Amino acid sequence: MSISTRFVIDALARTPRFIRSLRGAVSGLDFRLSARLLIRNPGLTLVAGFGIAVAIGITTGVFGTLGSSIAPRLPLKDADRIVALENWSVTLNNEARRSTPDFLAWREQMKSVVEISAFRNIPAWLETGPASTEDITLAGMTASGFHVARIAPMLGRVLVPDDEVPGAPPVLIIGYDTWRTRYAADSLIIGRQVRINDRLFTIIGVMPARYGFPLNHQYWTTLLMDPSRVERGKGPELFVFGRLAEGATMSSARAELAAIGKRAAVEFPQTNGDLQAKVWRYTDPLLDIQGIEWKQVWLAQMAIALTVLVVALNVAILVYARTAVRRSEIAVRTALGASRARIVGQLFVEAVALSLPPAIVGLALAQYGLKLSDRGMTVGLSKLGGIPPFWMDSSLQPGTAVFALGLALLVALIVGVLPALQATGRRIETDLRQLGGATGLRLGRTWTALIVAQVAFAVAILPPALKSGLQAATESFTQPTFPAQEFRSAILSVKRAVGQGTQPSPPLGSRIDDVVRNLRSNPSIAGITFRGGAPTGATWSGRIEVDGISMPSDLDRRVGPQGIDTAFFSLYGASVLSGRRFVSSDFGDSTRVVIVNRAFVRRALGGQAALGRRLRYVPQGMSDTTRPPPWFEVVGVVDDLRRNPLDPDAIAPLVYHPFAPERVSAVNMVIRTRGVVPSTFGTMVYNTIAATSSELRLSQIVPGVALDPESAFVLEIVGTVLTLVLATVLLLSAAGVYALMSLTVAQRRREIGIRTALGASQHRVMITVFSRIARQMGIGVVVGAIIATILDRITGPVAAAQTVLLVPAVAVLMLVVGFCAAFVPTRRGLSVQPVEALRGE
Repeated sequence: MSISTRFVIDALARTPRFIRSLRGAVSGLDFRLSARLLIRNPGLTLVAGFGIAVAIGITTGVFGTLGSSIAPRLPLKDADRIVALENWSVTLNNEARRSTPDFLAWREQMKSVVEISAFRNIPAWLETGPASTEDITLAGMTASGFHVARIAPMLGRVLVPDDEVPGAPPVLIIGYDTWRTRYAADSLIIGRQVRINDRLFTIIGVMPARYGFPLNHQYWTTLLMDPSRVERGKGPELFVFGRLAEGATMSSARAELAAIGKRAAVEFPQTNGDLQAKVWRYTDPLLDIQGIEWKQVWLAQMAIALTVLVVALNVAILVYARTAVRRSEIAVRTALGASRARIVGQLFVEAVALSLPPAIVGLALAQYGLKLSDRGMTVGLSKLGGIPPFWMDSSLQPGTAVFALGLALLVALIVGVLPALQATGRRIETDLRQLGGATGLRLGRTWTALIVAQVAFAVAILPPALKSGLQAATESFTQPTFPAQEFRSAILSVKRAVGQGTQPSPPLGSRIDDVVRNLRSNPSIAGITFRGGAPTGATWSGRIEVDGISMPSDLDRRVGPQGIDTAFFSLYGASVLSGRRFVSSDFGDSTRVVIVNRAFVRRALGGQAALGRRLRYVPQGMSDTTRPPPWFEVVGVVDDLRRNPLDPDAIAPLVYHPFAPERVSAVNMVIRTRGVVPSTFGTMVYNTIAATSSELRLSQIVPGVALDPESAFVLEIVGTVLTLVLATVLLLSAAGVYALMSLTVAQRRREIGIRTALGASQHRVMITVFSRIARQMGIGVVVGAIIATILDRITGPVAAAQTVLLVPAVAVLMLVVGFCAAFVPTRRGLSVQPVEALRGE
């Protein structure tokens, strides 16, 4: 066991005794003295405070996020007894929710789970005016679902079995927020009729505030099912849930449902042969964390907690360097009668004063992180429909504040008590004897071990952090080339006629021209374009293939082909670099032409000429007997709609196909405005659509054009966190190395003076001092490089570049910091007069 390891273990073992003895050894004077000391050392205070704030903020934020995302607490009565039931496909390793017959069987046979219910999301549109509509999500739910939640309505009633009878009139229950904002909190709302999907629904109830069960809903209606018309393995996807019966446990429910599932697998092998019926905690399937290993969650939490530990140890090194300088002061206080507990208490108070203010800042960072987590729920989980689940609460909880306070005290223990125990240990008598000497402290092998460990940590850990941080930082420089604030978008579609059933709506046809003409007559509108899907045979479900080009394996496939009309490039201001734009003859069924952007030419074609080349989309699993997909000819190259001056490869390659909006029944309409958009803009657009045709509907108008909101969110949160972590580790590592090296040389100041007095040249003294520093730091660089290489082997070839480039760069940085830290005290030592040095000895 190394000396440094023994030092930490022994100090930790002795800590509890001294914590108990601190009672009565700390006074208000200690806090005032500590505040003065921190003010007199602004460098240490700022560096250490920044590191502690970031570490506590990230750790607290991650713990809060894990708690709300993985183990959330439903704000319902006996919420821990609400469970989810579903079939799990062993072959697909995924849920199989097209299970209406199984749901009915479970409801009849299960004894350990009662009030078994089901719901499904029903996309719908709510008429809010003559031509204005709002896209909503209906929760089609069985009547028993409201009894599972055990929440009474604020007004009216909830669903009852009579509402599920075939032929019963459509009924609707609305949420508190909808009742308050859309219907002005009308107390006479019960009985009012609203039109949804061209059907009249009668409002029968209003649920209380913050009620969104089963997920995040504001509209509920009856889940109508006809078992005789639903085949096994087909029909809508249902989410099934219920409550554990009195005396039942999760284990007994799982065993019972597994037995029912096995019988179904034997009876219906074609549809249920690879299905396993499982019982989960209610939120697990909704958050896609079925079967999560709690050991893994615990390990993840412990790994995040190491952030605080690593930062605290780095700060402890800085404080220990300052405490080592104060050994003479500590020895004098001991000689004057101060007890060890009194001295340790004073140093502990200094650490508390150093860690508490950053802990408050860390709480603010954690709060910001929780808000980012909510945004992640909004844009990252499609199941949630763009709204966080009703149990999510990003406000600062008392438990979070207590947790942050505990972390601050832990940091104070490591930063204050460990160096204090070392400074007031058995060597205190030696320090007393050395008060009149000139050789100063004998730092020895422990100090060398600390230097080696600090340098090795920096060389091993900083490269991957730099790699990730720089990548996120460069990607965050991606900005649109068009003024996004001038764009608005909405879905324009043809209303489905009453009684039309599942028949598709008719195409928009000539009504598109009427819409464009009427909207363009408004002076606030600069232009209109339409976006849609690509033609048949242009799906990005496999890989893209270019005739005569070997495609790079890392080609970005997240962005599929886009269908655009002739006005698209002009409206966005994208210039044609070569070839031509789309013309009217390109919109025929037999025409197969495409236009690519500059990023596609650079990344996919390697900068080669694009005009005349052919590309096609090869689906996954295509065999030789499969009909080959069609080829598309490149007829033009346009400039990118985004720019990144630091990393051009951050721009996604795009393929544009000609798209005729008049041939479809629904299209994404993009409007560009002139200057500041007036507050009445939305009303004007809705009224124009209504005046154009009563058969058209327009969804909610969305401000801006978010081409990739999820990626933008990921870049924001990853970039923010990594930047803070990177800055913290880099700052603390450099400060730690600087403090260790400067103190090491400072303690040899008189030795340097004596060597000079005895005739050694300044050049020779410099070589002696720096050679020792080079040995210590060289060992740390070698150890860190070995660790970095091992980490590279674990992470694979993707991170291999960091060993080649970043490890040497960080090693050079640490060496420069170390030599700079040693230079100043060495020069001071050389300036000591020989007579003064000899007199001190």
